[in-house]
Amino acid sequence: MTSNGNNFFGPLVTTTPLEQTLQVLHLDPSATVPASLEVNLQGVILGVPHEVSITLNGTSLGNLIYTGESLGTFRITVPAGLLLNGSNTVTLTSQDGEYDISLVQSIRINYQHAYVADSDRLIFTGRPGDELKVTGFSTAPAMVVDITDPANPVELTPAVNANSANGTYAFEVQAPWTATNTANPSLHTILALAGERIDAAAGIRANHPSHWHSPQPGSEIVMVTPEQFASALQPLALAHEASGASSAVVYINDLYDEFNFGEHSPGAIRDFLRTAVKAWQTAPRYLLLNGRASLDPRNYLGFGHLDFVPTTIVPTTSLMTASDDWFSDFGDSGMPTIATGRLPVSTPAEASLVADKIATYEGQSTNGPWTSQVLMVADADGTENFSKDSLLVQAQLPSTVQVRDVFTSTTGVGAAQQEILADINSGQVLVNYAGHGSEDQWSGDDLFDNNAVSSLTNGSSLPVFFIMDCLNGFFQDVYDEPLGVTLMLAPNGGAVAVLASSGLNQAPPQTNLDRLVVQSAMSPLQPALGDAILKAKAGIKDLSVRKTFNLLGDPAMKIKPPASTPAH
Repeated sequence: MTSNGNNFFGPLVTTTPLEQTLQVLHLDPSATVPASLEVNLQGVILGVPHEVSITLNGTSLGNLIYTGESLGTFRITVPAGLLLNGSNTVTLTSQDGEYDISLVQSIRINYQHAYVADSDRLIFTGRPGDELKVTGFSTAPAMVVDITDPANPVELTPAVNANSANGTYAFEVQAPWTATNTANPSLHTILALAGERIDAAAGIRANHPSHWHSPQPGSEIVMVTPEQFASALQPLALAHEASGASSAVVYINDLYDEFNFGEHSPGAIRDFLRTAVKAWQTAPRYLLLNGRASLDPRNYLGFGHLDFVPTTIVPTTSLMTASDDWFSDFGDSGMPTIATGRLPVSTPAEASLVADKIATYEGQSTNGPWTSQVLMVADADGTENFSKDSLLVQAQLPSTVQVRDVFTSTTGVGAAQQEILADINSGQVLVNYAGHGSEDQWSGDDLFDNNAVSSLTNGSSLPVFFIMDCLNGFFQDVYDEPLGVTLMLAPNGGAVAVLASSGLNQAPPQTNLDRLVVQSAMSPLQPALGDAILKAKAGIKDLSVRKTFNLLGDPAMKIKPPASTPAH
């Protein structure tokens, strides 16, 4: 499967025959060019050989043979008389055992179509000067356009005739004499539509001219946002200004317009950053993405258009998943060059909630006792000794903080669940978890989950969470909400920032990242959180861990220094 392609597929192809029905409408009985069938299948399991038999309307056409996770393509001319006008059944059956599993990417039948409209619409071709007659419209065609050159469509004037016997309409039109199709100058392509088939615009928004590609003074912090969420960033921009950092608010639609011809794509953000680094006097050091992303940006699954600020899906060892670091990984080395964070918000209200949390945190002039408290949580030890991993990380903490250990192997699951909630509610500057996890919980024993977050009452005593497990940062999901996002959106407390993975990783490199992030972020130098994460990622070799650990929060934010000097 590809990182840049469309990774939505059709049904599974296995040893159980899979039938796919395709409609062939208005098959031309006098066709001189034979029909053809094309089948594209995506392999699922790396290294496994695939052999898939392909039949059309019960007649075997041959086998598609390919290997592993590649894309297999089968093309064949359809024997005369086999294709039917109406329903046609393509049957796909794996021949190489239970691991011979594929996904349908596409099935296409190419055939000569009669000059008859399909549901009051038809795209057809003709040679320059041909007199063409099209029938089968239920209402008079409202538009006939030569679209041979899509950039220069030409409206044609047809002669329309009504058939009083059956209530249908037909028209005749002459293909223009001027040949404009450079690929095939002997053909014109013409579109005919009835009035009800002409779509209306879903919405109209005024364009605000922007010049983000031009040389300019620039800003240290770039905040990319949908326009409807932009006002929520004002408190955060003021907090940045108070700390001496300049920030720029950039509308995502402006980037689509300037860098991708208006098309929705994460590539527009990357191209913008690449340009800004070269053209701005003050190059961006921090990127804040103000909006959630979706693994389904085109809404194939029907959950809604939730891709407010897109991410990029990248391949890792175990999973195709989201990586916001890709935006500034200009060398495709797995190492970002701009510290990046995301506010995973879906509404203006959520945007205001999260931005206000962070602005309040950054603007607090005094620190309470909670800024000297750190909570270390470890899953039950087994194949991996999470208690030992946590102690390795804990050794990087400054002596000015007081550490509370909740190690499941010592306390037991029930006590650990209660202590985690109580300790977070009492206030912590940092909460660190090492262990197993799924999207919305810690551990297979459910130490801490989305339901527990709803009972948090830590108010403005907001910890940064470093979560070293799998999938708590799977922020692009449309089916469920990951724990990292729930912590950020918690109305009565929760987190001010979350570092968590959108992927599946092994414990040792996660522990190494954790150790290096804590060492840097909690040092007396007090670097911005995003800078600490960049420095830590530069110190590890595991590319999957580098790519999948994303920051939910403001990368320019600094973790609060301890308020006092308690015993360590």
